[in-house]
Amino acid sequence: MKVVLISVPYNITRVAPISLSLLAGELKAHGYDVKCIDFNIDAYSKVDESLKGYWKYRQGHLWNESDHFESILYPRVVEKHADDWCNRILSEKPDVLGISITQTQVGDFLAKRIKESNPEILTVIGGPSCSRVHGDFATTPSDYIDACVSGEGEGTLVDLLDKYKQTGELCAVPGATIKKGDEIIYGDERPIIQDLDKLAFSDFSDFDLSLYKDADDAPNKDTHELKLPMYTSRGCVADCSFCVDYRMWGSKYREKSVDRVISEMKFYIKKYGIRKFDMVQPLLNGSHMWLREFAEKCIKEELNITYHSFARLDKRMSTNLLTLLKKSGLISLNYGLESASNNVLKKMKKGYNKKTASECIKNTYKAGIPQTVNLITGFPGETIINWLETVYFIFRHRKYLLRAPNLAACGIITGSDLHINHDKYGIVVNKEEQRDENWHTVDKKNTYEKRMFRYKTTARFFSKLNFGH
Repeated sequence: MKVVLISVPYNITRVAPISLSLLAGELKAHGYDVKCIDFNIDAYSKVDESLKGYWKYRQGHLWNESDHFESILYPRVVEKHADDWCNRILSEKPDVLGISITQTQVGDFLAKRIKESNPEILTVIGGPSCSRVHGDFATTPSDYIDACVSGEGEGTLVDLLDKYKQTGELCAVPGATIKKGDEIIYGDERPIIQDLDKLAFSDFSDFDLSLYKDADDAPNKDTHELKLPMYTSRGCVADCSFCVDYRMWGSKYREKSVDRVISEMKFYIKKYGIRKFDMVQPLLNGSHMWLREFAEKCIKEELNITYHSFARLDKRMSTNLLTLLKKSGLISLNYGLESASNNVLKKMKKGYNKKTASECIKNTYKAGIPQTVNLITGFPGETIINWLETVYFIFRHRKYLLRAPNLAACGIITGSDLHINHDKYGIVVNKEEQRDENWHTVDKKNTYEKRMFRYKTTARFFSKLNFGH
């Protein structure tokens, strides 16, 4: 059985899509003929320079805005490349088309075009927007989508296709929803994958790795190093009120064994000749015991790798541990600070205070590791004083940071505590939206306009600062 897996805009451009590579590795391990095509990087590589900004981190939301999508992105990107994309898919003569989607309309559009060309091709979608926790069944099969996979897709997709191959019919399996005639049939919940070591290695063999470059890098940046995405864990040890990651991954933090991670890295180094990795999980330091063992093993095995990751601010991130991590190959960290007000940090359920954040940032600087932080402005309950506390904190810590913080105005993500228990936070949200930017507090002290004022003012102030000095 031939399976074609595709990624569509919008998605990150800095590394090959780990979602497709994971599924390809698992399907090939179970005997399937698999071809991966990344139409996201294909479009980014071919569009005019004036359009490349739409792949920047802070402009990605424009793909989800109907007016912007229909007036600019659809005619100038999607429609322009659609015939070529469809021809490339059909030339592979697939039995199954798997589409990794975000919240844009591009996946639906391509699924419809393929079904119109060949109704016999089984179309399956998956991705963050298909999570039952995240989307609350908002993304389901339709006349041109036969099945929707939610949560961890490796076992579900293999199960779905095995039964389809055996019976010739599409059957609902745990983790997947199908359309049979006019009926939508929901499969049971699929248990989370407890032992991540049992999963196959990612397969990047169909991707031109030289095409991947971070859209947020300066246009004239000369250096371009090949790197691969990788993960060592799934889930998160925290349950931040604005986030949904810990729910999407089954509310349980899991790790690969250190030996598995090391062997996987050695495999990628030998096969692709690449020693630079982008850790794409929510956090690297879910377990500090695991982290220390990993660093020591990297040094002992003389892997000579470099890697970047996200991490949680934690008092256990000592200078000693961070120095060890740098020696193992860690070249940068991105911390989810979000706020430097203890009042707001408590409401966010971050699990640390401003003092801990400051110590961790200083320890990272002492260890010689470049670092950035994320900030959220306008969280429910954030006062003007709280906001100014955060701005002043960044001002005082500017020499420790590589660049200005990654800044975002607070949005309400479907499935987050802010969304589910909005009454507790005194906010009004549109429960039909996947991500509602236009929420407001009941007392109207926090509105979209006020959040954007704080966001723009903060960004303008940060742009005047000299970070890293």
